[in-house]
Amino acid sequence: WRRHHLKLEQCLQLRHFEHDFRELKLTLDSLMDAQASFTNIGDSVSRVEQLLKELKQQEEKGQGILEKAQLHALHGDQLIQNNHYAVDSIRPKCIELRRICDDFTNETKKKYDILGKSLELHQQLDKANQWCEDGIYLLASQAVDKCQSQDGAESALRDIEKFIGSSKVHLLSNPTDFYHKYEVILTAEIKASSQKVLQKLADVQEMFEKRQASLKKLAAKQTRPVQPVAPHPESSPKRSSPKTARPTSLATTRRAPDIPAPPPKSLSEADLSRKRNNKKAKGGIKIEVMHEASQGGTSRSLVMSESEENLCTRKRYQEIKLHNNTLSEQETTILQRKQFVSMQ
Repeated sequence: WRRHHLKLEQCLQLRHFEHDFRELKLTLDSLMDAQASFTNIGDSVSRVEQLLKELKQQEEKGQGILEKAQLHALHGDQLIQNNHYAVDSIRPKCIELRRICDDFTNETKKKYDILGKSLELHQQLDKANQWCEDGIYLLASQAVDKCQSQDGAESALRDIEKFIGSSKVHLLSNPTDFYHKYEVILTAEIKASSQKVLQKLADVQEMFEKRQASLKKLAAKQTRPVQPVAPHPESSPKRSSPKTARPTSLATTRRAPDIPAPPPKSLSEADLSRKRNNKKAKGGIKIEVMHEASQGGTSRSLVMSESEENLCTRKRYQEIKLHNNTLSEQETTILQRKQFVSMQ
């Protein structure tokens, strides 16, 4: 009877253990199903934060069930230590309870890691978007008239360089590292939104590069002084050749002694020489090279023409030359008439 009584007690303990195990198993299976259905990783910072709160609530709800399961497994270990006759039935159930508890804990940890990465990713996307918006505002706030001076252009360049240096606040500046880090959670929707942000970043960076190039040209134009350039020989007023300064003809060499001599050319040549010297002193060609930065970054030279005094001097010289030629023709005609009379 004592042996039979002991066996009946162990049988009753086994029935209670199995009954509690079945109830715990149903509760744990329901908890694992709820956890398995928790697959949403969010599409914004606010949504991910809400999912983290829900996961925390689920974890707290499961803690009570997990503690009961761990206690029931310990009760099974005690039955085994007391030489229960149903060891082969109790030990597997203890192992099963501990496995479910470990699975729930590990899966919850994975959920936290995924949602944490999702939160970080969307925060990076938001920072990149905000960086683009701030960059566009910075470019729009730089007044064009203030950038025309050297100080204004250099100040605008410093502002742009400082702002570009702040791009380290987001990881999207290096797309390869970005995709590698968040590869686990890159769904189709997240990839699409990430590509849009990356394209926006590329556009804003291109805008900054163009603005920097323009500002550097403006700053270089201001630091480059205006330098006078020596006139090119071809652009200087041509001097008359000594051989052509005094036109002669065969008729003038045979001038008769009684023909009155024309007005002396030496005076006109002296006057012309004096005015030519004055022209050199006062009216030299003025050439000044100005560099003007434009959108295309080209430069052009503005050449000033001769002074009014030079033009007047040249006009006077032509009049004197025309007068001398007229006198020479008259002398030739008179000489030919005298020769014709002497022959008759």
